[in-house]
Amino acid sequence: KLAFRDGGDFSKINNALERIADHIVNIVQRLGSFDSMLTFQRLKTMFEDAQTMFHDGMSALAGGDSAKAQSVIAMDLKMDENLIKLTEEVMSFLREKPRTIKNAISALLIGRDLERVADITTNIAEDTIYMVQGEVTKRGAQPETDTRNHYYH
Repeated sequence: KLAFRDGGDFSKINNALERIADHIVNIVQRLGSFDSMLTFQRLKTMFEDAQTMFHDGMSALAGGDSAKAQSVIAMDLKMDENLIKLTEEVMSFLREKPRTIKNAISALLIGRDLERVADITTNIAEDTIYMVQGEVTKRGAQPETDTRNHYYH
């Protein structure tokens, strides 16, 4: 089902997976000094959503399933919204308990890394659709005919 258009497709996906791994390392390191996940329940939702997106994105890639890839792309907006809400919650928390700044900053950084994992997974899903259907699918972008300048952000 997948049509790898050139060797760059493998390289882009490999680079994306390496970047995801880097973000996961950051998350694990930050969790070591994180006091309480209960304080920021939204992080739990973000962890679950990022895990689902990654699983579904890899499944879509392996199976050449453009419909599943499209569902990953649709979930990205929810992740973006959750990061905004997490930021608002952390700011409110800091106003009430300013002595917890280390935990609050950790929550923000973990949330940002989770959102980046979701973004990179979304890019893989977009590339999966391209490899299956030959169509460029980018969040909020107009259709393109040339993807040579398509990079993971």
